[in-house]
Amino acid sequence: MTTGANHDIWLINLDEGTRARFTYGYTSDGMAWSADSKYLYFSTVAKPSRLIRKPVDGSAQETTILESAGIVHISDVSPDGRYMLVEEAYQRIPITTLVVSTTPGAAPHPITEYSGGGHQARFSPDGKWIVYSNAETGRYELYATSVERGGKQQLTSTGGAMSHWAADEKTIYYATREGAVFALPVTVTSTTIEAGKPHALFSVGGLVPIAFYNTSFDATPDGKRFLLNTTGERPDQSRAVLMTNWPAKLKK
Repeated sequence: MTTGANHDIWLINLDEGTRARFTYGYTSDGMAWSADSKYLYFSTVAKPSRLIRKPVDGSAQETTILESAGIVHISDVSPDGRYMLVEEAYQRIPITTLVVSTTPGAAPHPITEYSGGGHQARFSPDGKWIVYSNAETGRYELYATSVERGGKQQLTSTGGAMSHWAADEKTIYYATREGAVFALPVTVTSTTIEAGKPHALFSVGGLVPIAFYNTSFDATPDGKRFLLNTTGERPDQSRAVLMTNWPAKLKK
């Protein structure tokens, strides 16, 4: 998680309820774990922006994978650790998801030819597919592309973004801009991906909108727990209210 004015990353042990500070600089909201959970990838927002790989146990120094004149934001790392999915400003395109090798200095390339780019992309558990969202139809929908062959296949038709794969590769969890969370059954082979009918899991009010430089939805691989950033008031939260023309109200 990120917290504080500098968006420092903290590691939380859900079983023990403990947390430890991981970074000491201004980082982005985006981060991604390696498949073996030994490394965390994250980016800084200083100029130039750096995309960094750092061992979680502190056994080695951090490694800079990519530097960019603009802000970069990591979405995911492939299961074999060879590639990353990174969002950055690309010429005049506000957001474009790129595939970047984890070898330092490698050149990135876009995953879609759509002028608006792709957003919040995720690798499938076997690393052969990428699911991402964009708004080329007028609203955000989910699309899939093959890592090896490219191409594009639309997976949703009633809205969808912020996707996360289940570990068994049979389900993709996603959310809509309205705050509804769905499970989408998928049948995946080495050459095809077929989407079934999505079914609603729950809705949450005040889900943080889909945006660059923002991670507002996550799911555990088994789909039993979800993590969502929401806005709105809590019962224990005080608030300030501006009251106008109050003398007139006293006469009532």
